[in-house]
Amino acid sequence: MSTLADHGPGRSEDSSVRSASFYQRLIEGGSDVFLVLDRAGRVLFRSASGKRLTGWDDEEVLTRPLASFLDAGCLAAALEALAQMIAHPGQTVSVELQVKHQDGSLVEMEAMGRSLLDDPEVAGVVIAAHDITYRKQSEESLRKSRQVLETILNAIPARVFWKDASLFFLGCSEAFARDAGFTRAEEVIGKDDYQMGWRDQAGKYRGDDWEVLESGRAKSLIEETQTTPAGETITLLTSKVPLFDSDGKVSGLLGTYLDITDRKRAETALEASELRYRRLFEATKDGILILDASTAEIVDVNPFLCELLGFSRAEILGRKIWEIGPFSDVPDSRINFRELQEAGYIRYDDLPLETVDGREIAVEFVSNVYRVLDSEVIQCNIRDITLRKQTFAENARLIRAVEQAAESILMTDPQGAIVYVNPAFERISG
Repeated sequence: MSTLADHGPGRSEDSSVRSASFYQRLIEGGSDVFLVLDRAGRVLFRSASGKRLTGWDDEEVLTRPLASFLDAGCLAAALEALAQMIAHPGQTVSVELQVKHQDGSLVEMEAMGRSLLDDPEVAGVVIAAHDITYRKQSEESLRKSRQVLETILNAIPARVFWKDASLFFLGCSEAFARDAGFTRAEEVIGKDDYQMGWRDQAGKYRGDDWEVLESGRAKSLIEETQTTPAGETITLLTSKVPLFDSDGKVSGLLGTYLDITDRKRAETALEASELRYRRLFEATKDGILILDASTAEIVDVNPFLCELLGFSRAEILGRKIWEIGPFSDVPDSRINFRELQEAGYIRYDDLPLETVDGREIAVEFVSNVYRVLDSEVIQCNIRDITLRKQTFAENARLIRAVEQAAESILMTDPQGAIVYVNPAFERISG
């Protein structure tokens, strides 16, 4: 193996020899690779660690160009670095190299070199290189992990952001950046809420942030508004959690939010619809019962039915329909309920009921089963037909009186055409 003493200036003093021997042992025993190249880039010297790192023997390396052991991907950078070392004596130049191992693999190395000023005729540069394969693998693994995390951040519907302890943004998802009025997430870094599209709400947002930082506790499901870059107002559901450093101190916070504008609009519309139907339910002049289709328990009743039967709302709710006085006397109530469950519809044109004060009324009773969300209910519509029955009865009595009268009776239309005669008219007129 070539040694430094073979290529360096001679020394006659014993102390100089011992010093050179000492430094040579340091170089040969180190983990870094030391190389001496001539101005053409040929290897004049290589320390022992070169064999351990690359597998090449000295006789395979010495006097050959270093470029012949480099991967093509780094060749241009290596030649440029060598040219700079030679052109600028005394200047240290760094470059990353991919060195071919004797087994065909690549060894990642970081090299630092400079010109040898004391004997430029013997050699061009001296280079110290160390193995960074593990570091590069770690960096690549970290890069891939970061790429996966960024993909996840940008794929989920929630917007994500994180801030330092002074409430400046350290990062965010792409969707968050767009909400803030920027094109890329990198543009948000270093800014605060007063520089975002929602500057009008910045004070409120930062108030929640400080509460999280000072308490060290999360603040979840905050419903708040936000002004978009287009000037629209949207509704958010925000959660924030503190971030801690290695000493357990709060170092910042992580926040997420969902745009729930459409949901809020739907909820508002549903509430308005429910309010309209509730008013109709309570104002209608037909009695309405809502039953649980599986248990027959009454879950709602409108005021008209309470007034009709004489019961209070509290006396009706939560009880089964056949436990309510007026319906307890209806024959086979339980059997009819089971039939209703199976058929989904049942109707009684004339059902007698007795009110709390003992009055008997006649009702038209119609029930049908339908689904509400994930459960089935039964709606019973109960119409008081007592007056209608009385009117029919009176009309029937009047008809019988006319039919049985001894006097002849006839009726005509406005044009004088006869439309009715009673039996007496038939007898008298023949």
